Amino acid sequence: MTLTETTQLEQFIEAVETRTLRVGVIGLGYVGLPLVLLFEEQGFPVLGFDIDPEKTRALNDGKTYIRHIGEERIRKAFSSDKVEATTDFDRLGECDALIICVPTPLGPHREPDLKYIRITAEQIATRLRAGQLVVLESTTYPGTTREELLTRFEQTGASAGRTSSSRSPPSAKTRATSDSTPARSRKSSAASTRRRCARRRRCTARSSTPSSRSRRPRSRNRRSCSRTSSAPSTSPSSTR
Repeated sequence: MTLTETTQLEQFIEAVETRTLRVGVIGLGYVGLPLVLLFEEQGFPVLGFDIDPEKTRALNDGKTYIRHIGEERIRKAFSSDKVEATTDFDRLGECDALIICVPTPLGPHREPDLKYIRITAEQIATRLRAGQLVVLESTTYPGTTREELLTRFEQTGASAGRTSSSRSPPSAKTRATSDSTPARSRKSSAASTRRRCARRRRCTARSSTPSSRSRRPRSRNRRSCSRTSSAPSTSPSSTR
């Protein structure tokens, strides 16, 4: 770890402890919006990003579009000067940490569609700065961070730091993630993981069908023997 990386890490930790770290949440759906509220309630300044201008306008006006999140909570959070919703992705550079919460709908083969993750990665890559933390929170399979995010970041000249190893759920850290596994091995590992998940789903579907085997009838021999032994003895030796 270089001196620059050490300084950036120390500054990042200090910003977390002092609640001055600015958090950016990309995707203000049922995953992203609760995260915005949780960070605000912990005292962090938050910037929420979404491509839908109606969502950002509603939030800034103190209105909700998710049934289980009340307007009072929205109004309290977005009335402060610490929280704002925007469609301007040029402001990604203002954030110290970026959390990706875009949807990954299932495709025809029950695999997540990574289209929105790829679009978001390209938006971040053109605005990425040293010391930023990028976390992929969207539901997807292992290896997506390295294959879809890091490859796009590295094309712009950015490189991941080496202050820690990657963890699950995987996250792309522009100063904190390093991976020495060859790209071919990572792709084959992700493909094998998807095949195992598919086999597990098929096995679960088969095991959930009711069994056609009939139950074996209970034997009555033991019961009849107990009845015979409890009957009074009538042998000649017992009569007088």
